[in-house]
Amino acid sequence: LAPADSAQDVALDSVLAVTFSEAVSVDDGWFVLECDGGVVDTAVTGGPTHFTLAPAALLPDASTCAAIIKASKVTDQDGAPTSRCG
Repeated sequence: LAPADSAQDVALDSVLAVTFSEAVSVDDGWFVLECDGGVVDTAVTGGPTHFTLAPAALLPDASTCAAIIKASKVTDQDGAPTSRCG
């Protein structure tokens, strides 16, 4: 995941990158981007190993944001669950 976990002073116009070690299929709702408890609308491009998450607007200034990946909605393209997702 980029920016890295616990990154500080991230640019407000940052785009997030999620990279998996092998090709995956994702279902709707496979991730959520939250800033101070509010959901941030994002556009997703890419796949099947590298995804880009682009917020629809600038990230809120002086906020704590988290990208949450839902393992139950991510599956290896070989059919096995992706157990390394949170």
